[in-house]
Amino acid sequence: MNRLFTRLLSASSLLLACAACSIYTPMTPHAPIIRAQGEGEVSFQLQGTGRAELQAAYSPCKSLLLLAAATGRPKLFTDSAAIDPGDGLRTLQYEVGAGTYFPMGERWSGQLIGGFGAAQVERTVSEFGIFLAFSNNYNARYQKYFGQISFNKQLHRHGMGFGYRLALIDFSELSAQNRQGDYTLYPLPLDSQLRHELFYSYRRWLGRELAESHWYLQAGGGLSFCLPGRTDPVPYDDVDFRARFNRGGVVGIGYSLQKH
Repeated sequence: MNRLFTRLLSASSLLLACAACSIYTPMTPHAPIIRAQGEGEVSFQLQGTGRAELQAAYSPCKSLLLLAAATGRPKLFTDSAAIDPGDGLRTLQYEVGAGTYFPMGERWSGQLIGGFGAAQVERTVSEFGIFLAFSNNYNARYQKYFGQISFNKQLHRHGMGFGYRLALIDFSELSAQNRQGDYTLYPLPLDSQLRHELFYSYRRWLGRELAESHWYLQAGGGLSFCLPGRTDPVPYDDVDFRARFNRGGVVGIGYSLQKH
């Protein structure tokens, strides 16, 4: 386990460089290992950007799964701090969902989940060439509607999962303000977008056997992208150029302590 987490921590410094390629800031898709009525999970997760996330899931009756999650991150540095995509991130989000789970043999299980949520995000997006080439403060509010499928495998001391989520993002507010020169504020088109999100997780039980331990550590990651992705407009347009940053990919890594 220690070796696995060490590798993930070392990889996160590379992956987080891509974490701010979009103003859209996805939450971690929730795929708990629940196989029976009355089972539930609560988890506290810390993203690589310092964003905290709380998730809960419960099965009140056979094959029914209810989920809820919330996440938040205050702005950690002032605007006078060194320009860093992570420094300009501020967000508050929630999502709720419901679905079903189904056993697939002794160790495997599957889930089908649908849900909705909302978010407000402030994020500094910067790109560098020889010198600073682009830096804008983005503000966004959006609602999301999603469906996902996931699969989990449960062993005596380990667990793993992976899945796919399709999310429809509806923006109610989207703007960008130049951080250089005239500090022009650009209202951006409120175009909806479909997001494809792939995710995985690995967990390690904190105890001899699952029956003797209700706590575990989990590491996971995901990729969010839309099609077509980000391209530069031809001919160049100030508004269109800034809007297309919102079609970039997002890579994330998170670590959590969970109770089953």
